[in-house]
Order: sequence, then C-alpha cells, then structure tokens
Amino acid sequence: MEPNFYTALRGYGANRTFFAYFSEFRSSNHILIPTIETVALVLVFLISLLTNACMMVLIVRGKRLINFQCLVLNLFLADIAFVAVIPIIIVVRWTGSWTLGAYTCRSLLYVMATSGEVAIITVAAISIERSISILNLRLKAPLHCKLVMAVILTIWLFSAITSLPLCIYFHVMTIQFKDQEYQICTLVWPNTVHEISWDVIYGLLIFIIPGLIIVISYTKILKITKATRKRLQASRLCSVYQQEIRVSRQDYWLFRTLLLLMISFFIMWAPVSLVIFLILAQNFKKDLLLTSTLFFWICTFTLTNSAVNPILYGATQFKGEWRQMLCFCHLKHRGTAAPECTVPKVRTQVSQAAPSVICN
Repeated sequence: MEPNFYTALRGYGANRTFFAYFSEFRSSNHILIPTIETVALVLVFLISLLTNACMMVLIVRGKRLINFQCLVLNLFLADIAFVAVIPIIIVVRWTGSWTLGAYTCRSLLYVMATSGEVAIITVAAISIERSISILNLRLKAPLHCKLVMAVILTIWLFSAITSLPLCIYFHVMTIQFKDQEYQICTLVWPNTVHEISWDVIYGLLIFIIPGLIIVISYTKILKITKATRKRLQASRLCSVYQQEIRVSRQDYWLFRTLLLLMISFFIMWAPVSLVIFLILAQNFKKDLLLTSTLFFWICTFTLTNSAVNPILYGATQFKGEWRQMLCFCHLKHRGTAAPECTVPKVRTQVSQAAPSVICN
C-alpha cells in the first residue's frame, strides 16, 4: 500500500484522520507478504486453541472445581474468544478492501476489546478471591459457587458495555483514490472529546486498576507467607504450622503466576494501546504516519498473549501433568509402551488454611 494513500485518508472529514486498520491495498503480484502474515496468524491461532484447550481439560478432569479454578476457566475461554477473530483478519489481509459487511466491521475490534478486558479483569478477580480465602482464615462460609458464577457473568457484561463504543462507531467507509473506490472498516467518533475520553477510561480499566489489584493482593500474600515462616521457626515441632506454610506456599506460587500473567499482559498489550493513542494523535500531528502493516504486526503480537497465558499457568500450576503428557507423547512417538513416568504430581488440594467452596 502506498504511503500517499494514508495521506489521502486525511481529506475525509474536517480535521480528522481515518485509519484503515487491517485493510491494506497491494498490487496483485504481492503474494509473499500476505502469505507470511497468514502463516504467523495460523500458528498463533492453532497454538492458542491447543494450549487453552489442554489447560481446560486438565482443570475440568478433576470433576470438582473450586472457586478460583472456575475463574481460570473463564480466563482461558476469553483467550479462545480473543483469537476467534483471526480468520476474519486473514481474509481482510488478502482482500485488501473491506468486503465482509458492516456487521463484521462493527464486531471485529469489539470482540477483541471485550475478550481482552475479560481476561485481565478475570486475573484480578482470581487474586481477590484468593486474598479473601487466605486473609479470612477463620471464615466459616467461603464464597459460594453461585456468587463466583455471578462474578463471571458480571465481568463479561461489564466488559461488553465498556467496549460498546467500538461496536457503535466502527463503520464501513468508501475511499476514492487514484480513480478507484476502496472500502475500509474504520472508527468514526462523533468528535475528538469522545475519543479522548474513551481512550483514557479504557486504559484505566484494562491496565491501571487490575494491575494495582494484583500487586496489592500479591504483596499481602507475601507478607502472610513471611509471617508464617517466622512462626514456623519459632515452633519447629508444631505440625499445624507446617501445614499452614505448605498451603501458603501453594497460594504464594499461584499469586506469582498471576503476577506473571499481569506482566505478560502489560508487555503484550502496551504496544497496541500505544498505537491507539497514536491514531488519536494523528488528528493533531499531521506529519505522523501509521500504516496498516505496523498495526497488523502489533495486533499479532498482542494475539500471542492468548497462547502465553495457558503456557505460563500450566508451567507453574501443572508442571507434573505437563511432564507426564510430554513423556507419554514421546514414548508414543517411539512406538513403545508408555510406562508410568516418575514425575511428582502437583498438589491441587486446598485445605482449611485457604478455604474455597467446591463447585459441583
């Protein structure tokens, strides 16, 4: 796509610049670039589906789910919804001009924004649930399963409402360029004030607030762990303290996993958030030029987060199961009988030190 096409987009609207997002117009002999883009997206799509599905199976096969595991399942479901838009992106990268209609135009970025927001809020909700279970050690009635399901539904509803402007203001626009008509799916805000307000509020919702919740919860659990270790040193023969520190260590590792998920989310979502603000800045800085190719690769990097989440969670919470699965696949590939792998199984039991209700 020639750079002067992006310059031509500035002429549509008073003091406004419209961005083409995934639409990019190339000559018919440029096949290598969309082929590379397709291969990259297909790999992200397949790896994300496989890893999220495997983690959901590992969690569900326990037959009985505890509170935070229900929330973890919701995280993996959001990851699957996030990468579900990849086939649409592939079609747009090959066709160049938008040919998928107004409904798909309104839904594409809306689904991506909603599922991404659900993922990070779910991670924050898991940290809150574990904090409640651990800090209230004498809690006789932990969070009920119905309340957890209500929280999950609320997360989806809240995310869908806060992302609704993307569904409302995305439109298919016809662009006249070099005596030819092209269609792009672009975001048309009523005015700049609406755009700035939504960018700032959405940034707070998906970065600042969930990040602070996870960091504060992690800090509290870290303090509890250190205090428990000191009590254990003061009473080495007390089996009650030994059990307490074991449970605290399990929850401590869970919070370390949540912190890793938050860091990876921030790293992989920060570039696309920066691009969104740069698209806004184009309205004020006319010499700022952003291309659809740049936006595509940044979104591909962000989509990879859907594969990173289950890999990080599985590597820390299901190390034994992952090793057994790899061992089984290796022996099956060699065509030999698969004996039992001597791999220690990860403890998933939650005792009274961190109470949590069982979801039947």
